[in-house]
Amino acid sequence: MDLAHLQEIGLNVVAAPASKQSQRGVPPPPAPVAQRPRRPVVTRFAPSPTGYLHIGGGRTSLFNYLYARHHGGKFLIRIEDTDVERHNEAAVDAILKGMAWLGTPHDGEIVRQRERIGRHKEVAAQLLANGGAYKCYCSKQELEAMRAEAEKQKVAFRYPGKCRDVGPGFKPPPGVDPVVRIKTPNDAGVTSWQDGVMGLIEIPNK
Repeated sequence: MDLAHLQEIGLNVVAAPASKQSQRGVPPPPAPVAQRPRRPVVTRFAPSPTGYLHIGGGRTSLFNYLYARHHGGKFLIRIEDTDVERHNEAAVDAILKGMAWLGTPHDGEIVRQRERIGRHKEVAAQLLANGGAYKCYCSKQELEAMRAEAEKQKVAFRYPGKCRDVGPGFKPPPGVDPVVRIKTPNDAGVTSWQDGVMGLIEIPNK
């Protein structure tokens, strides 16, 4: 999140106290640069076409639309239609009608995420090559069992990284198409960043 840019375009944001930032190892936000070129404001709403426009999606659409219009920018829509099993084209029409009723028309053509599958595969291959991701061969049944166990223990389900560090001698199970998972940090530390609205955000790595 570019805090200086948000301040430049008129969004009143407050950084977390400097002492807390230094304790957590997070550098303070950069000071505004004099006569810095102002970037155009572009917001987007990216619903999944699996049902009607719900209240949370309507709120996001309305906020992004008003923010873009306030700053003379663009409000785009991107349909997250990469989940072929759950995709419903009728839901796309329902979402667009809901946005029209809400009064949040989008600018330009509708972007469909599935049209960028080729680019997604390129990036996934790059991440696998540089160690930033790994292939997971857990079946749907295994994942459902993990979720059921987490529910039984009354804890939030979190994939345990079973396939993360299998080693070079690992033999993929036959007949299983792997998914690519991001290799996020799994040490005892935290991942943190300075959010322009919420301030300092910290997520435990484990």
